[in-house]
Amino acid sequence: MKRWTAADAAWLAVLAASLLLVVPWQGALDRIGDAAAILPVPAARGYTKPALALLDAGAWWRVEPDYSLFLVRNIAFAERRPWHIVSAYGPWSFLFRGYHPRNYFPLVAIWAAIAMVTVLLLRRIGSIVLATAFLIVIAADPRPGLLLVFPLLVLVWRRAPSSAAEQPRAAAPTLIIAIVLMALMGLVKSSSLALGVIVAATMGIEEIRRRRAPLAPLIYAGSLLLFWFAAGQDATWIGGFLRGTWHVSSAYGEAEFSGSMSTITLLLLVVAAVAIAMVARRVAWTETAALILIALAFIKTSLVRDDPFHAALAPMAIMALVLLLAAGWPRAVVAIVAIASVLIIAPFLPPPREIARQIRAMSNPIAAKKISDALFARDMIAIRDRTPLPPIRGSVDVYGDRQSIVIAHALDYHPRPVWQSYIAYDRALAEMNAAHLRGSDAPDSVLFGMSITDERFPSLDDGLSWPDLLTRYRPVAAMPEMLLLERAANRGAARLVPRHVLRARLGDRIALPSDCGDLVWANIEVETTAAGKLLAMIYKVPEITLTVETAGGERLGGRLVRRSAAAGFLLSPVIVGPLDFGAVAAGQTSTLARRRVTALVVAGTGPYRPEVTIVLRELQIERPR
Repeated sequence: MKRWTAADAAWLAVLAASLLLVVPWQGALDRIGDAAAILPVPAARGYTKPALALLDAGAWWRVEPDYSLFLVRNIAFAERRPWHIVSAYGPWSFLFRGYHPRNYFPLVAIWAAIAMVTVLLLRRIGSIVLATAFLIVIAADPRPGLLLVFPLLVLVWRRAPSSAAEQPRAAAPTLIIAIVLMALMGLVKSSSLALGVIVAATMGIEEIRRRRAPLAPLIYAGSLLLFWFAAGQDATWIGGFLRGTWHVSSAYGEAEFSGSMSTITLLLLVVAAVAIAMVARRVAWTETAALILIALAFIKTSLVRDDPFHAALAPMAIMALVLLLAAGWPRAVVAIVAIASVLIIAPFLPPPREIARQIRAMSNPIAAKKISDALFARDMIAIRDRTPLPPIRGSVDVYGDRQSIVIAHALDYHPRPVWQSYIAYDRALAEMNAAHLRGSDAPDSVLFGMSITDERFPSLDDGLSWPDLLTRYRPVAAMPEMLLLERAANRGAARLVPRHVLRARLGDRIALPSDCGDLVWANIEVETTAAGKLLAMIYKVPEITLTVETAGGERLGGRLVRRSAAAGFLLSPVIVGPLDFGAVAAGQTSTLARRRVTALVVAGTGPYRPEVTIVLRELQIERPR
């Protein structure tokens, strides 16, 4: 019988710390602390002050409950029918962030399993010092952090020496469990899916090189299918989900834009590159390639939107990578790396009172769930009170980003594939949504709003759906910030009549011909260079802007999402809100005459070809009856 040692006691303490830090024992109150007293932003009167108060309190996910509520509903534990959804998240997205009363116990159980397996992997990889530093680093944002670095942990564990100084076989029980959990994470977030595929493929190649069966990728693929069906999804959507996820991921570096890389982050990336170079001398080329791809994935995931919401991700992921790669280094070096990692992540760590709240919730999860359920119910009431709705017939979808309204009102929500308009980054994604309106499962009603995300030109988001909304639905009620549309008994028709093809250069002022009709449809094409395509793949490209001059003398503009603009959108008149859209739907385009576009400028610097091609067509609408 093995004697209990001080090392065993230390690892038990690490396990307890992992369970404390990683598992969302507080449910709806997780990481929001005192901000529980503040109404969620779409429910509060006056957006700015509540939003800032929530952010200052660390409760950023409550600033956009539309996203969080959707994530926690998109799972069989909350919804009993499959949703054919495309975004940066998968059908197990409730594990990422947010709260729903039905999900509390699965949420706690799954993250407890992940926390325990994380410690088992850390015990084989390195020392107590390394494991402790790793957990402190992850504590900055534990669940998004582990979704990002867990595949790296699995990859590094595989080459860690066993007690018999032998390489572990792919079929080792701990590794099998880790691969299964890695597959589950792949159906939470698309970045975790990409990282899991990289690691599973690398392990499979190494197994083939050693003349073993490639069990790792087989276990990973089988687990993905298992969790796919366990989430209530069906086989018909697997291909669509993977294609859509690829389009979202590939266009992300062009469509999203916030902040820029800081000098400190750049220095951390240099440190990560040095660490990879040091390890590359003693590992197979396949693992070196995997480490490079993982580092690039960290950059893309954490730095494209370099804003307060994502501030902790980059230092957390980079320092976790350096810590894990330092496992084989001398103890003194490991200690220096551990101390440096803790100091770098310290500004992002939760305050002591948050840890105290977590301890109380961990000691009595039943009481924590009751408190969370009450907060959830209060938030649903607040959202309903802020946005009362008229009677709505049948199934409903929401254009824009106010999904919390239909969830709070418990309507028959039938979301389109790309469920928030700003995520329809390119033609393929926008066409998915337009085709949904033409299909047999089109919603009976649509709550139409416009979310001007990242200061984009207003009509870009889901622009391909507008002709179908105008010809298949009719406006029946107007609300603050939204318009209610109902499916018409007799649909109309839309025609795009070619008018002009204009060619210019970035920065040129382009006058629009006056014979393009009342509704002007535009396809604006700007091509990236080879360097631009590479930059967009691993990071992001500089923004392009569209500025228009109107008949009323205004200059209006916004960011131009390159792929959305190439797919097509309504350029003129400039539509800035649901009431403007309602005027077009009602055939009252003359009321928007002052917003008719007379000239435009497409501007941008960076890895773009200087030529701009603008295809102008008249959108002719036969309205539904």
